[in-house]
Amino acid sequence: MKKKFIQDLKFNEVVDSFFMLHKKDLKIAKNDKPYLALTLSDKTGKLEGRLWDNAETFNALADAGDVAHV
Repeated sequence: MKKKFIQDLKFNEVVDSFFMLHKKDLKIAKNDKPYLALTLSDKTGKLEGRLWDNAETFNALADAGDVAHV
């Protein structure tokens, strides 16, 4: 799949690309399950996202400044 930049993404588009993990916060949802609030970035902008499954595992594997495969 060709590299997709944040500025070119469309709503509900399937993405297979790499972005910088600009920011991450482990939070607790209303159902008491952990999730990650993420900010991903590339040279064209930033994108907010949420990771619901395996949030604690991913939180331990990556830090702000790392590259994330989405």
